[in-house]
Amino acid sequence: MLNFLLRIRKNQILTIEYLTVIVGFLFYTGAMETLLVKSFGIPRQIMTLMRYGITLPGLFLIVTQPKRVLECLIQGKFAWLLMLLASLSFLWSPNPSIPTSSIRSELVPMALFSLFVAIRIPLKVQFLLMSFVLQFVSFTSVFYAVAVPSIGVHQEKWPGAWKGLFFHKNSFGASMTLTAGILFIYLLKSHKRQLIQFLPLGITLGAAILSGSLGALILSQVFCCLIFAISLLKWRGKQGLMWTYLGVVGTFLGLGVLLAIWNPLLTGLGKDPTISARTEIWESARMQLAENPVTLLLGFGRGVAWKTPTFIYRVYLHSGDAPANAHNGFFEMALDLGYVGLSIFIIGHLIAMAKALKLSYQSPRPEHLWPVAFLVYILMQNYLESFLMRAEQLNWVMFLIMSSSLDRWNHEREWLDQKEKRRSVWERWQQQQQPQAALASSQQPDEQPGDPSFQRVQMKAWDRIATPNFTPRRLAAQERTRTTQPTSTDS
Repeated sequence: MLNFLLRIRKNQILTIEYLTVIVGFLFYTGAMETLLVKSFGIPRQIMTLMRYGITLPGLFLIVTQPKRVLECLIQGKFAWLLMLLASLSFLWSPNPSIPTSSIRSELVPMALFSLFVAIRIPLKVQFLLMSFVLQFVSFTSVFYAVAVPSIGVHQEKWPGAWKGLFFHKNSFGASMTLTAGILFIYLLKSHKRQLIQFLPLGITLGAAILSGSLGALILSQVFCCLIFAISLLKWRGKQGLMWTYLGVVGTFLGLGVLLAIWNPLLTGLGKDPTISARTEIWESARMQLAENPVTLLLGFGRGVAWKTPTFIYRVYLHSGDAPANAHNGFFEMALDLGYVGLSIFIIGHLIAMAKALKLSYQSPRPEHLWPVAFLVYILMQNYLESFLMRAEQLNWVMFLIMSSSLDRWNHEREWLDQKEKRRSVWERWQQQQQPQAALASSQQPDEQPGDPSFQRVQMKAWDRIATPNFTPRRLAAQERTRTTQPTSTDS
């Protein structure tokens, strides 16, 4: 009875944890405010309650499992060092009240929620919950764009451009790109592909086109191609080294050609070569960042630059536009935390990418391809938009989670691979023993497969196979040793 009650209690805890993760992912997508406040008229206080409610499990883990929390912080040390740098940026900021307010409203909730997910939720469950949340947000956004255009379609600045549950068409396009990537991973790892499985992928790609965001359209297709290329990655010795070298050289040559024909190419497509004044915004931000050694190294402080009238006015004079952000996640991080913070992020991302590639290498499981796909996505997406660490971003929450969990995920994959190897060897051994068992049963009718003596032989063989250091080569060596030993009659 006690075991039954404990099992019920465990299932209830898991249900609460999974619901917390779903609510947290929905909140950080940025689509919940439109869905709850604008559509259903729910008070904004509910959003505040949601922001701080998802942090409670993280607080509980800090109190009850400090060792696990410390392990996560050490594994993702570069990502958490950036969080510490952002929290301390009020010390050198020209407007310290802005970074201070972001600690309570943004940094602490993201940190606690990320720790909770990294410690308590396995990779496979994370991937399933993230897939569910992104598909729910994307297809609900498509529904609002079709059925409720007053909410789901831009009316004034970009008339006709889809934005769904988001405030901007670029955010909608980014969500569609990430959802298309997850659906493509499922298709790649599916053993039985049916035509109906391609329908959701087609909807997301079509919605990316209707968002009017050229970046989202290009990135969604390039993203799927990169996922396909990573899934085919296989080391082939010198041949693999040659293809890696050719790939790197080809990439740099392609970038050189693209930069050479950039202006005529975009002019021919009817687009602005400055990418809607982005290049001029970046130049102005870079010049203002370099005016002071402190800002050059440590930035203006988290969220300060684009709330400083003097900074925005100088950007306007240089580019003719007064944007709300840098439209580039890496410039945005440099403005907040300087080149020191940007360097820390680059190092942390490279380390996480290496671990994610190791996890995805020749794995048949879709969740093992998810981390490397997401790390590639945030690099691509933040070239034209500030979707990295600005405000409350799902991208940054997932980067914290992955940086803190990739070591454990790689260890779990090695354990699963060893388990499958032992199981396959056991099945082959059973197949080899079937003719011998039939012969033995015909010669010794007293020991049938169902007899205890025969079962003891099977269990003894399984104990030998199930040992952690078991290998088929060792089993063969043991069999040769046993057969070559002289018997008492031979001596």
